[in-house]
Amino acid sequence: EKHLSVFLNDTYYQLAQRHAEVPRLTDVQIEALDAFKSLLASDELRLDFWLEPGDVQLVNNHTIVHTRSGYTDHEETERKRHLLRLWLAPPAPH
Repeated sequence: EKHLSVFLNDTYYQLAQRHAEVPRLTDVQIEALDAFKSLLASDELRLDFWLEPGDVQLVNNHTIVHTRSGYTDHEETERKRHLLRLWLAPPAPH
């Protein structure tokens, strides 16, 4: 079964361009990336939500494009955020 898998970190593409051996992005590729980023910034396609204490968020980095907003933690030790990240790798299909 075929599916689309996306990883977008603009910095990687831009920084790679400084190396002579890396092919230059074409105008069409730059236009496609700009169009994709425009869609990602669309209010119609974006979902904003807050994680509350006890919430769990499962995200498949290959099927959803996501980002995080800034966070300022509390000064008091007992109020500081305790956020854990777990990376799972499912077995490859046979």
